[in-house]
Amino acid sequence: SELGKGTSFKIYLPIANKVQLLSREGSASGAVQERRNATVLVVEDDAGLRDVISDFLISGGHTVIAAEGPVEACRLAFERRAEIDLLLTDVVLKEGNGTQLVQQLRDQGCTFNVIYMSGYTPNAIVHHGVLEPGILFLQKPFSRQALLDKIEVALRKNGGLLLQ
Repeated sequence: SELGKGTSFKIYLPIANKVQLLSREGSASGAVQERRNATVLVVEDDAGLRDVISDFLISGGHTVIAAEGPVEACRLAFERRAEIDLLLTDVVLKEGNGTQLVQQLRDQGCTFNVIYMSGYTPNAIVHHGVLEPGILFLQKPFSRQALLDKIEVALRKNGGLLLQ
């Protein structure tokens, strides 16, 4: 934004065709019976989005512990760490960012896996040094199936970023 000149926006949308979407959703739905139920700590500062994500996870058989920001997430993680299998956190939060939250949880001794999510493109996030290449990342907006598939990937490969 420049005073007197206006604001510029760049919007990056993923390219997909109908055939790709149908084949991806068809293959994912066959694996539903093999899914493991997990307890997921969801950290999202947008209440509406947090509710939708929670509904997606609950409908997929998972238990949700929802937090509005890093302070609440740290408190919940400390109180319920034995229950939590996975952290799903937004990269950009009102009170900091997801990588700072992960560091705080490490300092608390938490050892669950992490999936980051963001409305920014993965390249933009990596280029700005917020996330390192190779971590589990979910691009917003995402479908229920994409979320459940990413949760499964994290649980199966004991992946994401393991807090140690």
